[in-house]
Amino acid sequence: MKRILALFLAAVLALSLAACGGGGAPSPTDPPDGQQQPAQQTGDGAQLSGTVEYWSSWSETEPQADVIARAAEAFMEQNPEVKINITWNGRDLRKLIIPALEAGTQIDCFDHNADTVTALWSDYILDLTDFYQQANPTTGGKTFEEYTMPAFVALAEKLGGGSKYVLPYAPQALLWNYNKDIFAAAGVSAAPATWEEFLAACEKIKAAGYTPITTDDAYAVNVYGYYLAKLKGDDWVFELVNDATKAMWDDPACLEAAKAIQELADKGYYAANVASNKFPSAQQEMVIEEKTAMYLNGTWLPNEVKDTAREDFPWGQFAFPTVPGGVDGPEAGAYGCTGLAINKNADPKVAEAAFSFFVFLTSGEWDKTYAEETRSIPMDQANAWPAALADAEKIIPAYTTRYYSQTAIRMNNDVLPVIQSGVINLISGNMTAEQFIAEMKK
Repeated sequence: MKRILALFLAAVLALSLAACGGGGAPSPTDPPDGQQQPAQQTGDGAQLSGTVEYWSSWSETEPQADVIARAAEAFMEQNPEVKINITWNGRDLRKLIIPALEAGTQIDCFDHNADTVTALWSDYILDLTDFYQQANPTTGGKTFEEYTMPAFVALAEKLGGGSKYVLPYAPQALLWNYNKDIFAAAGVSAAPATWEEFLAACEKIKAAGYTPITTDDAYAVNVYGYYLAKLKGDDWVFELVNDATKAMWDDPACLEAAKAIQELADKGYYAANVASNKFPSAQQEMVIEEKTAMYLNGTWLPNEVKDTAREDFPWGQFAFPTVPGGVDGPEAGAYGCTGLAINKNADPKVAEAAFSFFVFLTSGEWDKTYAEETRSIPMDQANAWPAALADAEKIIPAYTTRYYSQTAIRMNNDVLPVIQSGVINLISGNMTAEQFIAEMKK
């Protein structure tokens, strides 16, 4: 399990978890209709029991935490010998979990970005492969592997080197989010599938009086990383950012990708303020002013802006286009999820109770509730996706080649700030492609 990723995943940002929101919600003890079930049993027929100490990377004020807390109450009502204690750490969990585990703090399960969990905390987590094969009463006797999205079962297995060390939930993907009304007003009849079509769409949008693209300091780097990944493959990009000699920056592909991004700036397709945009100003600019068409961001975006975007905002998503001479097509994309891990030292009964609870959360009515209230992707294939992610539903299940959740361009924390600064200068017209490459080689 311990892989080279462990050296570099400090760059996986808290942005990989969908955040904000709130608003009215049902009572914490009210389970969704149809979710009442008899007490669950362990694999040997005994009733579930034990106290589960669960540390979460969600903040207590987030809608994700609200749904999880209510689901835990409902699960405990159905399984009276189980107690679930939740500590809401927010994204601080990343820096808190190892010291706590090493100090002997009782933590039976915890969650964070699945890449982070498997790469950084592999010494502490339990192989869940056998749990994946257990039938569950809340899923009509189906196993976790049977009812959930195959791409994320495969992701868990990939991250675990053939075994499954996390239970994936809260799936997410990095896509172009766009305003369908602007596309229609500009005469763009279909989402672009190729880079040539993308450029043509930008030109039409600009001619119609709108700004084609916005971004900010948090997400600007992703456009270069995605283009380069499509051109050379994401594994190659991972090698690039971790090449201590920096010789790989001499590869013509690096300059080619930089020139493609420079062209967007030269043609005036980026918002004039991209150099000064600080997260989350770009996303608010997109949904409040409605003068900007596109923003390379995650499937979490509709949830993050739900308090400021109009209720009927015309959300659309499309996959990052194929690029000229690229090695990857529409089958390849950047996606990830939150991953629940169970402490390998947890009492076996507690481990089973913890896994059963997350099956309960990620299936049936509670999974439906989670998706609806957080505007996120359901795990249970029987549940509908939120309307705001209707386009994403056509894209993500078709992926067969997985990029890191925001592409490998972010996979070295030491060089990421240099790349981020360079890309911002590139997209704002303050640096040429040649100057960008020279800067990367310093």
